[in-house]
Formats: sequence, C-alpha cells, structure tokens
Amino acid sequence: VSTSTLPYRCLTFVRLSGVVKLSPGHSAVDWEVSRRLGLPVLNMIDDTGRVTEVGGEFAGLPRFIARQQLVKRLTDLGLYRKREDIRDSGQSTILPICSRSGDIIEPVVREQWFVRTEKLAEKAVQAVRNGKLRLHPVYQEAVWNEWLSPNNRRDWCISRQLWWGHRIPAFRLKNRSTSTSVPTWLIARNIDEAREKLLSRDPSLSADSIELEQGTLKFCSS
Repeated sequence: VSTSTLPYRCLTFVRLSGVVKLSPGHSAVDWEVSRRLGLPVLNMIDDTGRVTEVGGEFAGLPRFIARQQLVKRLTDLGLYRKREDIRDSGQSTILPICSRSGDIIEPVVREQWFVRTEKLAEKAVQAVRNGKLRLHPVYQEAVWNEWLSPNNRRDWCISRQLWWGHRIPAFRLKNRSTSTSVPTWLIARNIDEAREKLLSRDPSLSADSIELEQGTLKFCSS
C-alpha cells in the first residue's frame, strides 16, 4: 500500500496507534489540517461512490468493497492492528446519514460560490459598538464579537448541489478559446445581459458566435 507520510510532530492530534489518515477531500477537519500543512486536496471517491485513480490498486472499486480490500491488504502486510467499535472506545464521532435513502453520506470537495464576509463582519461589529444595533441580552455582545472576529469568521457559501432552489445567476462561455480577455464567470440577471457584458468586454466577439451556459449550482438558504 503506497502512501505519503508526514513527521509526527506535525500531527499533534494523533492518538492511540500513533498513525492517522488524512483525507482532505472528504473531511472538513482533515481539510483544515491539510491547509495548515500546505498539502494537496485529493478526491478519492467519485460521483458514483467508487474509488478514483488516487486509490491506486483499489481504483474503480465501490467504496465499501475498497475498504474491505484495504483491510485485507494491510493484514497481508502485517500492518493491521485491530478493529474497534467506536461505541466502546469512549470517542464520539459523527456519521452523516441521508434522510431519504438511509445511505452513508461522503463529504466531497466541490466548486462553490461564496460571499466575502470580511467587510460585512467588520460593519456588524461596528454597528453594535456604536449603538446602531442592539443585542438582547446585552451579554451576547461578547459572543457576537467573538463569532465575527478575524480568527473565526468564514466566507459564506451560498450555493448547494440540490435539485431545488434558484440557480446562481452566473454564466460562462462554452468555448473558452473564443475569448481570453473575459473572466471565467459573468454575473448577470439573465443570459441576454450576460451576452451584452461579454460583448462590451471583448469587442472582437460577434453576437452570433457567443454561446453561453449557466452554472448548475443552486442558491438556497442554509
């Protein structure tokens, strides 16, 4: 089983066996750790639930079959230590289950649309500070300021991979080779407005040659 290893000193959260896997493409916690360490984000599970080429010899196998094969491979190599029921270990874990199918949900990294929150957070903190916004009870001001502090605030993800919801009003050229002077995405109220913006940015294009597509991501409230 080929793998990449990191010095133990980098992973201060390691317990028990002293070895921990990092899958930044499928875990928010691992993603944060990998970002701090400058590690690449790799997706090892595709949209059909099968292992990608990142999985090496297990590529193409369904995720649960691949897990069984991995255990067998580690056992053959003399590296498999034991299997432990998480309920007996005293450690808590979260297992996301789909409410409709009952299947186990695998987190994956996908392109999303975000709203920058830096200026919004600063204005929100300032509004409470100067009295324009009042919080009740007053002691929650400390929580407000902590949540919106530079160390805690995060950009707001407004997109979802859902069948319902409003599509993000973003358009792009189907054939990017027809123009290199326009951004990848154009934000517009509709496709006609997007076409007008595109023509104004790149006069070399003709209206007949422009073929736009709208992004598939939807906007839904959290």
